Amino acid sequence: MAVHQRDYRPYGSSPPARGPRWLVLPRFALADLTKSKLLIAFFALCLIPPLYYLTVVYLRHSAAILQFFPGLDLERLISIDADFFAQFARIQAGFGFFLTLFVGPGLVSRDLANNALPLYLARPLSRVEYVVGRLTVLILLLSLISWIPGLIVVALQAGYVDGWLGANLGIPIGLVGGAWMWMITLGLLALAVSAWVRWKPIAALVIFLFLASGTFLATLINGLFGTSYGKMVDLGAVLSILWTRWIGGVTSSDLPTAAALVSLVTFLSLFVALLALKIKPYRTVS
Repeated sequence: MAVHQRDYRPYGSSPPARGPRWLVLPRFALADLTKSKLLIAFFALCLIPPLYYLTVVYLRHSAAILQFFPGLDLERLISIDADFFAQFARIQAGFGFFLTLFVGPGLVSRDLANNALPLYLARPLSRVEYVVGRLTVLILLLSLISWIPGLIVVALQAGYVDGWLGANLGIPIGLVGGAWMWMITLGLLALAVSAWVRWKPIAALVIFLFLASGTFLATLINGLFGTSYGKMVDLGAVLSILWTRWIGGVTSSDLPTAAALVSLVTFLSLFVALLALKIKPYRTVS
């Protein structure tokens, strides 16, 4: 039978550019999270400390305040130094922990509970890309409450004092580097627990107990053996020690930085191993 209509023409242009495929995962996950009014309210609460620190820096250099209180020594009362930003990091780390408890447990567990993981990995998406896609969700949220507002506070302080940034360059570097260390570690912990515990409330409880038990064991070991190396089993303390020291602040712990780094690498290796055991393109049904 003859074909008389020949309207088909091949597509002559180049195909449209495509971004990395793993970006699909955080895009739809973030779209789902924005539907939660509770999450949005708590996220707004997380931004209150950065606003407070911005206000403190402004008041510290406000000419109107100095004129209104001529005898007030703001340089002595408010010191904008490494300890100032280390305190900011510790406060935001606390808020970020609870934000992770809310978001992290459901990132992988729903895919495993609904047998969706083989469908993901049957596409051109590797296991590493899947983990990176899920981890990106937490990194984006935690970045918006940690190092990004922290750098805004640094920029405000540097704008008021000439030469301050050059003399304190380690503060923004340590703030950003410590934030990424903290975000990746906390994110991998949440993903590992989410992969093994499918019920979201129980997964959040496991994350909380994991960090709380580390604090208890560290206190017990230090008390029994009279050492500071017990902090190596306390992930929260290890992150706080490293982040504070990278910024240049003072810590109350005597744990050496090298020991803290060894502990951090051990924890990260554990979380990656737990994820590798669960993130597979197939399931064995007994």
